[in-house]
Parts: sequence; structure tokens; C-alpha cells
Amino acid sequence: MKLGLRNWLLAVAGVAAMAALVTLILYFLGLEMLAYRDSRAALGPELYDRVMAGEMAPEALQTLDEIYLFYMSYWFMAFGFLIAFVVAAVIGWLGATPLLRHVTGLRDTAASVRDGNLAARVPSYRASATEIERFSRDFNMLIARVERAERESRESAAALAHELRTPLTVINGRLQGMLDGVFPSDRSGLELLQRQVELLSRLVEDLRFLTLFEAGRMAFHARPLALDDLIREILFAYPGVTAALAPLQVQGDPERLTQAIVALIDNAQRHAGGADRVELVHDGREAVLRVFDNGSGISESDAQRVFDRFFRIEGSAGDGSGLGLSVVRAVVRGHGGTVQIRARPEGGSVFEIRLSLHEPVVSTKSP
Repeated sequence: MKLGLRNWLLAVAGVAAMAALVTLILYFLGLEMLAYRDSRAALGPELYDRVMAGEMAPEALQTLDEIYLFYMSYWFMAFGFLIAFVVAAVIGWLGATPLLRHVTGLRDTAASVRDGNLAARVPSYRASATEIERFSRDFNMLIARVERAERESRESAAALAHELRTPLTVINGRLQGMLDGVFPSDRSGLELLQRQVELLSRLVEDLRFLTLFEAGRMAFHARPLALDDLIREILFAYPGVTAALAPLQVQGDPERLTQAIVALIDNAQRHAGGADRVELVHDGREAVLRVFDNGSGISESDAQRVFDRFFRIEGSAGDGSGLGLSVVRAVVRGHGGTVQIRARPEGGSVFEIRLSLHEPVVSTKSP
């Protein structure tokens, strides 16, 4: 049974006080027995029994008084209280030791973290107060979160450097070649440079969006929105994609939702053999948007990481900033929804976005 810190301390104090009281009682009982023994020895059993029976024997009574006064002197009493104090102190120390051991573990772990060892954790102890156990558990979770954030920061910095290096290398090499006369300064060369600049701009904008979102500073301007109409407007730019859209309304930011849906379709076009179909259905009080692609499917382990920054499925084709799906997740979370990916039995993958319905509406455009 686990005790809170207050109850633990009260229990230790109570046990220590009870042990001190019992010690005093036993000590004075022991003195009483010693006085009894010495009295019988001094008077003899027969005279002692007569005195105890009420017969007056002045010399015997004086002897008894001397013996009892000896055992009840201040020195014997002080020694008894000293023994009781030592017993209470020992029990208090034994009761406080588990707490002290746990607090020492916390102190040592905090010192290790201060020195930069983010792998340090507070050990678990079999006996401790619930408040200290909860604090240790929360402290370990905090360290783990800091460790994970630092690791992700290092990985993101390395991935960002890699993503920036490719278009910058292309731009620098092409411009240097134009200056040296190796490449002609024609329209095709300038278009190549423009595509690389657009890639850099998209990368910077995606990073800006994710940074603001994670800092809680990204504003979403939500309003009642016919989601099926929004999807139809997007699909005008993708004539080969079929659609099956139910008339559903959500509370959303049309600009950000457009950004997320376009990112999903573009991801399918770039890396998964193209988007196959888009459908919008309702499931209870949720609008469910699914984007089907023609890729080779996705493993369960990759499905857990596909929305991480700069993550790429091994062997995937196409270029991109590596942030598109991270932006999709941020937009969906900003609307209080969820997004996931799973493999299709017939091949390929399907991205699924779930948003809370605002209210069903009739579409204003023909299917």
C-alpha cells in the first residue's frame, strides 16, 4: 500500500512515539522488578511478605523506601528517557531512509542532467511516498522529452542542411557554368534555376509554418466550409483523379485545408505513382477524406514515421522539401482532427483525414 508524503511522515512519527512510550513503560517495569528483587533480598521473603500484608515494621519500611528511592532517582529516570529517545530516533531514521534514498537519486540524476547527460534517469525504488514517485516519473518523462527534442533538433538540422545543399549546389553550378560559358544562358537554363528557387522557397515556407505551429503562434481562420466544394476546386488542377464526394461541412480555414489537401495529392503524384481517387464520406460526427495512390504500399514501421520532418521512404522517387506531410499533420491537428496512412490490400496506400462535422450542407456545385 502506497502512502502520500504527509501520511508517510505521520506514520513514522506515530510509530516512533509509540515505540518511545512502550520503551519507557518497559524500562520502568524493569526498575520495578529490580526494586522488588532487591527488597526481598534485603528483608527476606518472610518479612517482606508481612510488610506487604500491612504489618508495621519501621526498619523494614525504611529499607524499602531507600531501595525504591534509589531506583527512582533522577539518573535512572534520565537514562530511561535517553533510551526512549534513541529508540524513537532509530525508528525515525529507518522510516525516513527510503525517502532520503529516493531524494538522493533525484539529486544525483538532476546533477547528471545539469552536466549534459540526458540519458540519466531517476532509479525506481520499491518503497517511497507517492508524491516523490510521481515527481520522479514526471522528471524522467521531462528528461526523455528534452533528449528526444535535442535528438530531433540535431537530425532536423542535418536533414535541413542536406535539403538546402542540393538546390543550392544546382543553382551555384548552373550559374558558374553560365558565367564560364559552359552552359548557355537560355530559357531552359533559367527555368531550371527558377524550379530550384521555388523548391528553396517552399522549403523555407514549410519550415516557417511548422515552427510557428509548434510554438503555438500559427493562427487558423476557421469558418463554416463546404469541404466537398473545396476539394472540387482543388481537383480541377488534377484532371486524372476521380472523386466521390459527399456534401459535408466542417469548421475550417480554407487556405490551410487547401494547403494540406494539395500536399497530399502532390505527394502521391511525386512519390507514389500518382493519385488514383479522392473520396469524402461521413462517419458518425466526422468527415473522412481519403486520398488513394498507385504506389507500392507502405510498411507499418514507415507508416509510423511518414509524417516526421524530412523522412523519406527508402526507394521513393521524386523531389520535394521533405516537409509536405509534416505540414499536413500540423494543419489537421490545428483543426482538431487526425491523419493517418495505411496500405491498401489491392496495392498502394491511402491517406485518411478525419475532421469534426459542422453540419451537413447541400453542395453548391455539380459533381
